Amino acid sequence: MSKYIAIVIALVVVGSAFFINISAPKPDGNVGGMGLMLPSLSFSLSNIRMPSLVAKPLPPEGVQAWKTFEQYRTFAQEGNLDGVKSLSHQVSETCANPATFAECQVLMNNVVVFTENFREEDFKNVFFDERQIVMFTDPTETAEGDSLAQVILFFTRRESGEPKVLGMRFCFKMKSDEEKNCFSGDPATRDLDGNGWWDSVESLFYK
Repeated sequence: MSKYIAIVIALVVVGSAFFINISAPKPDGNVGGMGLMLPSLSFSLSNIRMPSLVAKPLPPEGVQAWKTFEQYRTFAQEGNLDGVKSLSHQVSETCANPATFAECQVLMNNVVVFTENFREEDFKNVFFDERQIVMFTDPTETAEGDSLAQVILFFTRRESGEPKVLGMRFCFKMKSDEEKNCFSGDPATRDLDGNGWWDSVESLFYK
């Protein structure tokens, strides 16, 4: 089984935990002078755009989650922090503190940059229940050809069912890995502690 290293990157706007998962040795590299450790990868953001090979309609929950994500991204692009907060599950310290609003604006801009190539039709895999929604792309070969990339979007749901943005994960696996997907929706294993929150969703909650 591959071991994956989760590296938090500066895309946390108001509680959205963004990770890169990599089956590789622990990376080193400082990004943007912000003290954020990122792997030294030889691909650009455009290299992880997921091509839609077969289009299939999303369930209503997926459509609603994607609309929420698009509005979230629009608010981030506009620098509308109140709007972003209204669609978020939780608030980061940086964006909750008026004294660090400038830093929060940088984080909002990062969200826009890192998601600008995302398309609804690429997030064709959707799992959901009354508490959470997870959307993810098919594993897709990177431009370098030696690994597979996958993007996962996580949402929680209000009591009314409306989605709230929780986080995003970029996952990279070697093509030789037996298990290609980074998310498993198997009801038997997705909530091992039985508290109603899927483990991959719960791992993004602020403690």
